[in-house]
Amino acid sequence: MVYILILWGYAFGLLFLYGHFTWQGVKAGFQIDTDLPVVLKTLLGFVPLTAGALVWNYFYRVGSLVNAVMVLGALMGAILMRHSIGQAVKIGWATLKSTPWWITGLIAMMLFVVVYRAAYFMYTPDTGLYHAQAVRWAEEYAVVPGLGNLHGRLATNSSWFITAALLGYSTLSVGLQMFFRVTGGAPFAVELQALLFPFHPVNSLLIGLMIFHGFSAMGDWVKGARGYGVFLRIVAAVAAFYLYLDDFAAPNPDVPAALFLWLTILSFTYWIERKHAGDLDENALLVMFFGVFAVTVKLSALPVLILPLYLVVHRWRKGWLWLSAGLLVLFFLPWLGRYYVLSGYLVFPLEKIDLFNPDWKMGMDAVQDIREWILSWGRIPVLDKDDVLAMPLTTWVPIWWGNLRIYVRVLLYLSLGASAFAAVRLFLDARANRLAVVGRASWGALMVALWCGMAYWFFSAPDPRFVMGFLLPLLGVMLLYVAGAVRETGWFGWVVIALAAGVAGLWGLKTTSSVWQRRGEHSAEQRFIAPIGYVSGRVEGFVRDDVVAHEINGYTVFLPREGEDCWYAPLPCVVNLKEAVYLRGDTLQEGFRLNPKP
Repeated sequence: MVYILILWGYAFGLLFLYGHFTWQGVKAGFQIDTDLPVVLKTLLGFVPLTAGALVWNYFYRVGSLVNAVMVLGALMGAILMRHSIGQAVKIGWATLKSTPWWITGLIAMMLFVVVYRAAYFMYTPDTGLYHAQAVRWAEEYAVVPGLGNLHGRLATNSSWFITAALLGYSTLSVGLQMFFRVTGGAPFAVELQALLFPFHPVNSLLIGLMIFHGFSAMGDWVKGARGYGVFLRIVAAVAAFYLYLDDFAAPNPDVPAALFLWLTILSFTYWIERKHAGDLDENALLVMFFGVFAVTVKLSALPVLILPLYLVVHRWRKGWLWLSAGLLVLFFLPWLGRYYVLSGYLVFPLEKIDLFNPDWKMGMDAVQDIREWILSWGRIPVLDKDDVLAMPLTTWVPIWWGNLRIYVRVLLYLSLGASAFAAVRLFLDARANRLAVVGRASWGALMVALWCGMAYWFFSAPDPRFVMGFLLPLLGVMLLYVAGAVRETGWFGWVVIALAAGVAGLWGLKTTSSVWQRRGEHSAEQRFIAPIGYVSGRVEGFVRDDVVAHEINGYTVFLPREGEDCWYAPLPCVVNLKEAVYLRGDTLQEGFRLNPKP
């Protein structure tokens, strides 16, 4: 746990500073006086840090050197902006001190649970299949042309893999090695080094930030804040804590995709409530940043771009052009470019968007096969994809519905009912002129974005893991809009706060008490210094170096001795041998192709 806290502290400092630099530039460009809380600046910091690492990875691996460059940039910026940084820290500390003790205690308990579970828990199957390998490729190589030819899932392009590489194991290992050199190989230093195994706790940090951001809304309520956004923040914190317990230790992009979707929708909700005149403020700008970032983390978040597009069209300002162009050039285009390098396609696995023909291009049949497996697995897992895709809607939907967990079905039922009531209320409010025109249009745009997200999920890959980014905000927004009176009544807020605090508190106490009852490698004593990481992976899964080497077409690949999970095995690790994959040059860095070099 100590190693995780060290990485948390390092990452928090970098994220806060780069988020602060970004916000200061945005404030100057848009002439906005409002500052952001420390936690929101830290969340914003994911955008510039990841964008910089994305560009860097075109030329070099994401490791100690890029971290050194970013630390140097952070130090220089901190010197230049020392006064504004000091002011932001003072305000943040004053806010923390004014937070009621029971809220601070609740946050502390939940953060302890997050750190502990991040130190030993890793039950995410896709992390064993390709997440950990994608992160390791970014840590050890610049982006590799045709990597998808070696292992199709490695063509999956998530900016979160770059974030995990930037703020993960390799960074800490280099820092500890420097510490070991300074200590001259002292016995305690050698023991600490022996405990260090690969791990990437960036998901746990993000969830910790969401918990702090969400439960601090309770303090805002106590101080008199009202509105939909306050309640949605609380719900988002509880949901992040409960839904992603198994993902605290894994660099699973499903988690940040959902959480940044929530942040986008929260920001849009705050904008509706605070600016019925349609002016742009800090919330509108966060919609742009968080929405674009969510899409680069996972393409299934694409419908959320309806919200920033609505803002651009609805209240156009020249500054929007510069901000949009900046995000496009510095972030969106480098992210799209990775698709081209990894697979040869503009977007993977959409083989019909066939615009390029590089020598490392993946076979169209292979890309189509992956796309069809993703679709069929989302509908009915385990069955052969051809059988599933041949089923008409009336056949596979009942089977799919029967396979859903009860709580997912309940959430879907509630969302359908709440959406119907919300649509009726919006219509009645419009007819009675209870909302300004901008209010009606804004709530309508939010509802459209949420339902487009649900439709996109249902027709592309209806796996419940991929929908929480839209489903929970849909349910929350619709229910709160139907309730309507939450801004004027106090009792409703206290009920929500009591329920959220009760659920989180009981779950946190249950988990905390179980920590001290564990024995062996999962005990708190064993995990006090270092996490398990990928050494044991799943309980029945990958054991470090449990791979077999094979020579093929002049290079060595590793296969898992058992199962289909490579986890963090040495590169290149594949789940099955492909006889028709060749090196483009003499090294792995030059990439892979389907035909021998001419």
